[in-house]
Amino acid sequence: MQPAGGGAPSSHNLGKGAALKTGFAYYAKHQSQLLGIATLDSDGQHTFKDLSTCMRKFLQQPDALVLGCRNFSNDIPFRSRFGNILTDHLVRLLTGLHISDTQTGLRVIPTAYAQTALNFAGERFEFEFTMLLQAKANHVAIIEQPIATIYLNGNASSHFRVIRDSVAIYLRFINLR
Repeated sequence: MQPAGGGAPSSHNLGKGAALKTGFAYYAKHQSQLLGIATLDSDGQHTFKDLSTCMRKFLQQPDALVLGCRNFSNDIPFRSRFGNILTDHLVRLLTGLHISDTQTGLRVIPTAYAQTALNFAGERFEFEFTMLLQAKANHVAIIEQPIATIYLNGNASSHFRVIRDSVAIYLRFINLR
């Protein structure tokens, strides 16, 4: 993995945010003519069909951030359902934004906004959350596209560290004020 700043490759996991920034920096340098960048988690939660649907939605509004949003019913693992519902309420209370799935890994991001996001704080899961909080300040609309809700083996493959990553995400609210 190559750090976003262009330093020496690292042999250990630098975090999801660092990986996204590395990809964004690559596309800014080598593929700047692209309208957007699609991201999806590698834990089996997203389908090709849902990715295609989100990309079509993005092409209708290429300046907007498209989120593939899951429906958090009672069939969802408790830690995933609770975290998303709590975060949704906090985001709405503090920013006025209603985002039903703040932790979705299926996103289509306008290239210009991806370039702006290179300057956002966060190297782990909190980076994606910061992108949502900063969208309003950067005049980027957020569009939600319903997608299938898939959790394999109770979401056992997730790298999300419930306490540590949740604290990092919620600290973004303090930085927002």
